[in-house]
Amino acid sequence: MLARKYFSGKGNIRFFEQDLCEGFPFDDNQFDFLIDSYCLCHILDSSELIKILSECKRVLKPDGKMLKIHLDADDEYYLQRKESDFEYGFISLDGANGIRKMHFTENSFRKMMKGIFEIENVEKVSFYDSVRGEVHKRSVTFFLMRNM
Repeated sequence: MLARKYFSGKGNIRFFEQDLCEGFPFDDNQFDFLIDSYCLCHILDSSELIKILSECKRVLKPDGKMLKIHLDADDEYYLQRKESDFEYGFISLDGANGIRKMHFTENSFRKMMKGIFEIENVEKVSFYDSVRGEVHKRSVTFFLMRNM
């Protein structure tokens, strides 16, 4: 793992490997802040995703924060690769690498988080990006959430 090599001996950093669907190996109320940057979008079952986000809630301290970053339902690259719909958005399949991911609208993600996290702030960023020689309008949403 590249991170282990880079951060070895550079402070109090602990690495672990865990199947997130099996829960987190931490006690309740352990963390002040969690970041999901393009990771949980690969959990393709919404009930499993809710289970994992509930685990995030469990390990966060009261009023702890979580930042969720994902390519949202307005991302043109993935809209063109839409494979199927689900109750909170759609699932894409990138034929170039065989990777599937979930994409949400702001409202659908808010609906999913009801009772789990309070969404404090939402920022959406759009930009143009060249992917495999084609330019696409990309769309990323940042959700800052607070443990209720």
